[in-house]
Amino acid sequence: MNCKEAYLLGRFFGDGWFEKNGIAIATKSIEDVKTLLRLFDEVYGLKAKIKLRTYNDGHKVYVIRVWSKNLYIKYMQLLRTSRKKSLTAIPPELCGIAKQCFLKGVLDAESWIYTWRGKLRISLELYNEAMVKYLRSILEELKVKSSLSLCSDGAYRIDITGSHALSLINLFSYLTKNSNLPPHPGESRL
Repeated sequence: MNCKEAYLLGRFFGDGWFEKNGIAIATKSIEDVKTLLRLFDEVYGLKAKIKLRTYNDGHKVYVIRVWSKNLYIKYMQLLRTSRKKSLTAIPPELCGIAKQCFLKGVLDAESWIYTWRGKLRISLELYNEAMVKYLRSILEELKVKSSLSLCSDGAYRIDITGSHALSLINLFSYLTKNSNLPPHPGESRL
């Protein structure tokens, strides 16, 4: 699996869902929409459809739908699930840079960057224990230390702080430049 494909799978795991004849990914950023449309076309030769969804509380997201039974089956096989993927997905069998690109995709979808006690911090919360362990193993391979805590709602929270957060952002910058992937949404604030 190449880097762009692994990145799309990570974004799908973080912000996507299965539909009857394809997949969908939601994002608040129009820049993300443009990038994801380009990547789906480059990687799979598929044209995605966009719809702006407004929720009852007033917040809006763009929903990117890719109508492809083949892609649906591929993602279902890679994550070994078709229902409640945020709870039941099994980490994909990836190696090398594809693992890093998958991590970047998940973090782009799920993480936020902020300052904590004067230090840079990247945090994310997931409910899938197996996926949390997998992501932390990738971080360990990259020599990026992280902490893990259990939230009161049952989510697992990963925090990456200080020089380790900076190391990860530098890796993401490298992946962005050398694999034509988008920057993390929080990078522009740094």
